[in-house]
Amino acid sequence: MPGERVRLIGGQVITGFTTVKDAAVQKRLDLTARRHVRQVDLKARGLGRLTRMRSRGFGRSLTTGHIELFVDGEPQRMARWPNADAADPFACIAGYPEGKDKDDGHGMSLGLLEEGFFYEGDRPRRWAATDDAWVHGYWAYDWANSCERIASIDLKTRLIKTRPPHGNYGFKPGNRIYFLNILEELDSPGKLYVDRAAGILYLWPSKPLKGSEVTLSVLESPLVAFGSARHIVAARRTADAAAEGLTVDKDGDDPATVYVSTEVQVFGLTTTIGG
Repeated sequence: MPGERVRLIGGQVITGFTTVKDAAVQKRLDLTARRHVRQVDLKARGLGRLTRMRSRGFGRSLTTGHIELFVDGEPQRMARWPNADAADPFACIAGYPEGKDKDDGHGMSLGLLEEGFFYEGDRPRRWAATDDAWVHGYWAYDWANSCERIASIDLKTRLIKTRPPHGNYGFKPGNRIYFLNILEELDSPGKLYVDRAAGILYLWPSKPLKGSEVTLSVLESPLVAFGSARHIVAARRTADAAAEGLTVDKDGDDPATVYVSTEVQVFGLTTTIGG
């Protein structure tokens, strides 16, 4: 109808959140989170095959990101440590195994990617399971970051190894890292954790769920794609639960993609984007 806004949704509305009744899960949660966290069985809602997390970042091929959750359009963040709003939102690479390094070609030694890196402190001792835990790092240079899956954590030596492709260039002591998708770090409103093996999503919602619309991003292809097109105008549309923003002249996993086209106008488009 004239004047009405079209809404394109790249996700599925989720209902049926309950309190956490599994004693083992409750025990793993931070004390401050236990009465606030809710869970939903995604497998029971036909969402058993969730978008898996992938190695993403500098030097990686373009790929869809991990699933995202929105409460009334507000993106919820994956449980991480340190928290993004902490005084210092990063941990640091403490070093690398002795003799397991290489010259970067500019006179600086970098730890070999396949040999792993050391971390500081004992935070990982709190984590009961890390089979789907990830670490994001600026491994050697501030312009070459990526997100990598953790292969192993040696709590005694504080050595972490990542799965291939590991990272970028090498490990430089002092460089910034943070860990994500860890249940024990679900410790504040607006955080979530996904147990992909069990198909259960845990959430400390940023606002009360009653009366709110909760949407899970599930689409791994563009909501709208214009190819070899002419004389098209797309206006006053809302794209919700999408992994990326508007892309022009690039084909990718985005709400709207325009490529090899002329005289295509897109305006008044509102996208709800996570991060």
